[in-house]
Amino acid sequence: MIKARRNAPSRKKETHSHVTVYISASSNNIIMSAFSDKTKAVIAWSSPGVVGFKGARKSTPYASQAAAEDLCNKMSSFGVKSLSIIFKGLGNGRDSAAKTFQARNFSVKTILDRTSFPFNGVKMPRRRRV
Repeated sequence: MIKARRNAPSRKKETHSHVTVYISASSNNIIMSAFSDKTKAVIAWSSPGVVGFKGARKSTPYASQAAAEDLCNKMSSFGVKSLSIIFKGLGNGRDSAAKTFQARNFSVKTILDRTSFPFNGVKMPRRRRV
């Protein structure tokens, strides 16, 4: 006897009006994560490696702009209207990522910089001689 299969109820995609975008910029890469303010969970993320950049090209401002545009496309499917940006790190591409969010008609409420730096601590590594 064949049992009738029940169709699973289709889940409606959640809409988020405001999200927080964390941008972690190291010297080799930049990673962007969009957190929902309602559920405090990641709804979308992107990096230059996802867009197609490899190696040293991942740390360029153009690569971070392309990753930010990818994140904008993902966030627009969730109905995001406004966002807050929190930077962490001193890598390349921080400014171009923020400009991309403003150019894509997202309302940027706040921009914070949470880069940690030591109040003394261990000795810094020596500079490279090339």
